[in-house]
Amino acid sequence: MKKIKVIKSAFAILATLFLVSGLSSCNQSKVEEPAKYVFFFIGDGMGWTNVAVAESYFAYRDSLMGGHSLSFTAFPVYGSATTYSANCRITDSAASGTALATGVKTNNSALGVDPEGNKLKSVCYDLKEMGYKIGIMSNVPVNHATPASFYGHVTERHAYQSLIKEIPSTGFEFFGGDGFIDFENVENELNAEEFLEQNGYNVVYGSAEFLAESANSDKMVFLQERRRTNTDSGFTADTDKTKKYNIQTAEGTIPLGEMVDLCLDQFGDDEPFFIMCEGGDIDWSAHSNLTMPMIRNFEDFNSGVERALEFYNEHPDETLIVVTADHETGGPSIFSYGIDWSLFERAEENSKAEGAEELSPQGNAMLNRAAGVHWISTNHTGNMVPVYAIGKGAEKFGGKMDNTSFKDKILCK
Repeated sequence: MKKIKVIKSAFAILATLFLVSGLSSCNQSKVEEPAKYVFFFIGDGMGWTNVAVAESYFAYRDSLMGGHSLSFTAFPVYGSATTYSANCRITDSAASGTALATGVKTNNSALGVDPEGNKLKSVCYDLKEMGYKIGIMSNVPVNHATPASFYGHVTERHAYQSLIKEIPSTGFEFFGGDGFIDFENVENELNAEEFLEQNGYNVVYGSAEFLAESANSDKMVFLQERRRTNTDSGFTADTDKTKKYNIQTAEGTIPLGEMVDLCLDQFGDDEPFFIMCEGGDIDWSAHSNLTMPMIRNFEDFNSGVERALEFYNEHPDETLIVVTADHETGGPSIFSYGIDWSLFERAEENSKAEGAEELSPQGNAMLNRAAGVHWISTNHTGNMVPVYAIGKGAEKFGGKMDNTSFKDKILCK
């Protein structure tokens, strides 16, 4: 009798296992589709410590001892990502942007190609083939490393003219930024505006012109109003590829939140879309260890995320927002017993009163030390970077990951 009961129990267990296995197979066979609306925000140079310093200032400004959150640091899902490139433990923006966009590691300075120079396919092209509208924007030049890694293919990131020439072949509906590097190249006789206009894109300056013309154009390039007469984008690269930064925020420059809004105005919500939005000047100010300019850049970046959140609240079941960085820059930290933010504010006020663009490097270093911010470098670091997500499929972005995993996570592969 006992033997029969044992046999029956064994059959019952096997039947349960088959049932569970069958249900599991059914769940695995169900193909998950990407979110209908995808926002991918990249804070260039935005490491964990950069975020911590920025939030410290916002807490001080709001008279809080702590607890202040930027819009994205309050997202329900967060993780961290490694950033090394194919040939270096410390990446540059071209290699990291390529990894984020294509899911493949490449060498520093390479953009949209693998270490052998073979072209890679960014997530934008995959989604374009699936019927998505594509928007690429930044508050730095359109053909700078991070935005260009989502559409371009060059073995050397400083091939700015080649990157301009690639834009028409993408068919992407929206490009936005603070001008172009090598906007007008006398040697090659290429004017970016004329070239893009001749190849199907409407180039506009400022939000008023964009709104006036976007209804009659399905492919737009938005540039800041000040670039109508000043095309150098505040960025040059000399023969030694040395970077020179102009981190001033000019009057009339619209914030990223408004740039996102312009793109949404063009796209609407009838068709699916993917928007990549970069806060590029966080990196630029961090390279110079300029604490308050970096924080102002965070405010601009955060305005873009806030606009995406407004859209998410209208379409919570169909929208995914992911926020991360390509690498950390500068490695700032709060030392001693905290930061005396009043010293930074007084320095800003004095600079404005004297009409100075910014403190000298020596004066800035003294200010950082006196106020309580310690910077470990004027370059990139190899530290992991934060990842924040909310919406459809956000759970994929929790925990530790590599920067090559973002493409497949967005595509639900």
